[in-house]
Amino acid sequence: MRHASRWIAALLLVPGLLWAAAAQAAFTFTRISSPVFYTDTSVTPQLPCNYVGFAVTSSTAVADGWATIGSYSSNLANSSFEDGRHHLGSFSAGQTKYAYFYVCSSYTTTGILAGQGYTITMLDRSPAIAGAVTLGSQAFTTSINNDVIQANPNSVSVIFAGPNPAVLGGIITMTVEGDTGTIGSAPGPNGPLAFTPAAYTDWRADAYELVSANVTLSGGNSGSYDNQLFLASLTSSSTTHYVVTYQFRAVTTTSTATNLSPIAEIASGTQIKHTSTTSGAYGGQLLPIDSATNTLLLSKLVSAATLPQTGGTVTYTLRVTNSSSYAVFMDDFVDTLPTGVTYVNNSSTFGGV
Repeated sequence: MRHASRWIAALLLVPGLLWAAAAQAAFTFTRISSPVFYTDTSVTPQLPCNYVGFAVTSSTAVADGWATIGSYSSNLANSSFEDGRHHLGSFSAGQTKYAYFYVCSSYTTTGILAGQGYTITMLDRSPAIAGAVTLGSQAFTTSINNDVIQANPNSVSVIFAGPNPAVLGGIITMTVEGDTGTIGSAPGPNGPLAFTPAAYTDWRADAYELVSANVTLSGGNSGSYDNQLFLASLTSSSTTHYVVTYQFRAVTTTSTATNLSPIAEIASGTQIKHTSTTSGAYGGQLLPIDSATNTLLLSKLVSAATLPQTGGTVTYTLRVTNSSSYAVFMDDFVDTLPTGVTYVNNSSTFGGV
């Protein structure tokens, strides 16, 4: 039986090419989030989670790539809503892409816990698919700082996210605007500053996949930083206005509203203080992503309704139609073959390829 569904090309047409790339690809990983994992378990709600981010660069062309995070130390783990994988797609030689993961700490003692860490790995396909090949990996160390306290001068004046509700498969933008107060040195000079779009344990990282970030400063300091959640030091200690723009992809439905919890960790005096979550613009929510209003329609076509008893070849086609005004991106199509049939090797196409 011939199975020519468009979706399965990535699973069945390309493996030979991917294996060849796996033998030659060399990936480098650069952390773009804070090297210190800042938490505060003294406030309600607690702030034990952060996004960690990485710039991933391939030295060669790679047909498909998946970044994963794991091998955690005992006090760090994926959020209960984080699957620990990020689909980055194909790479050209020398290209850099960005992967973000939502990580939580179980360390609740006041103080600093050193010797923590995790490992980032690149695979040639989704880890859910058998035979995934490792293209590269790197271990990172961090310390958990649970000494952080909130500071009212470090205030958020605007938190906006939209479209709200998000469109399944589409992009949702969160804009966070605030002021640093006087910037201290911890260790500085005049810094650091660290940003995360969420810190609550109930943040739905499974539904909102972080794909990009931009930090823009004005006032006491100026500059624009793409996909850089950590600034080690700044030129001036003067109060600085910041606008952080996060972009997420809505990848699954939610049944309840999701609380917003973007945080800025900023040097104040000789210690780090975080945004006050009891003042300013906190309290907003993302409305449920409702499957009932899904604008994607999946249909399946077959070239012959019946076959003679002697058998034959049938072509299946999957078709997805997007009726919304938003662009939609999808990672995988999975089609389960009926019992008693055989797939014809290399017979699948996607978009005619």
